[in-house]
Amino acid sequence: MRLYNVLTDLGRESETQELMIGSGIIKVGGNTNVNHPVLLKRVSISLDAKNNELSISDTDSMPELYTLLLSQIPEINHSVIKQASEELVENYYHPLDRNNDSDFLKAFTHKLSSDSSFVGYDSEAKKTSAYLTLSMNSPLFFVRRKIDGTLKALETIASTIEETKEFPAPIGEIVSGGFVDVPKTTPQQTIEAQLASANGENPDILLSKAANKEQLEIAERIESYNAVLVQGPPGTGKTHTIANLIGHFLAQGKNVLVTSYTAKALSVLQEKLPESIQHLCVSVTGDDNSGMVRSIDGISEFMARHTSSEMKQQAEGAEQKRRYLLKQLDDIRKKLFLIRFAEFKPIVFGGNEYSPKDAAKFVHDNAAELS
Repeated sequence: MRLYNVLTDLGRESETQELMIGSGIIKVGGNTNVNHPVLLKRVSISLDAKNNELSISDTDSMPELYTLLLSQIPEINHSVIKQASEELVENYYHPLDRNNDSDFLKAFTHKLSSDSSFVGYDSEAKKTSAYLTLSMNSPLFFVRRKIDGTLKALETIASTIEETKEFPAPIGEIVSGGFVDVPKTTPQQTIEAQLASANGENPDILLSKAANKEQLEIAERIESYNAVLVQGPPGTGKTHTIANLIGHFLAQGKNVLVTSYTAKALSVLQEKLPESIQHLCVSVTGDDNSGMVRSIDGISEFMARHTSSEMKQQAEGAEQKRRYLLKQLDDIRKKLFLIRFAEFKPIVFGGNEYSPKDAAKFVHDNAAELS
């Protein structure tokens, strides 16, 4: 019944919770709050309703060390955690592999602290005064909240900086507070460019959907700055904007990574993309690879019907047609603007300038005398 409840809860909270198997229960002397496995792996649970059977199955996820817990334990050698994580990835020690993971965790335990005790699978746990104890006799299943990629990303960034002695420019901007040098003066735009910008158009920015001035400004800022933050309440068009930017980046031959707290938000975004580029978007959410298969099938089918030279000719033709249409729009908008502006252009009479409003008032007030 407990497993059935776990199945039900995971079905309802699949985007935020996951079922794990763990071994190597670690305990710290004098701290009863630490009692948790350190070698973990994600598993899945399913129900065969016909036979009324619950099954827990392995997944293709990588085993992992619970580094978040280890980083909170004082008086241990934290420098060996990274090395052990790399060894784990290289050798794929499974939490239930009695032959290999026991030696791995035994060596890892003694590297963490000289004041440590290791209890193997077939050893009897004895009362010990060691600061750190790790026992293999109690592997277990447990449900945990999914750990987002922030911690792993920070560990990877720190490792890269340590190895290359360089850091990504966006990280520098975040650390420095994100200040940028804003030019005191901006180049004067033509009337055509100002009107095009107000309508979300720029010849050098290829947005795949209808756009407005704000979306165009976001794309222009991304071209100038390493990091751009866009905020807005629900319903203000953030998903539409992201879909537009994806089209722009793909047109430049760039790769785009989109992340979200929930998988549903990503599926909604993919539906908003133009149908012609949806197959280029590969989803890596969930346990199956159906999204990957659909993308590969779509790309393969498209490539079977078109050649690269044919697509190049179509792209060049579309580019010429687009610039021609934008030029026509520029000319028409400028004419409309000048016609509208003429309503406010001063009237020159007898060497003096009169606003249309004042001239109309004068004619109205003196209609009888000067008609």
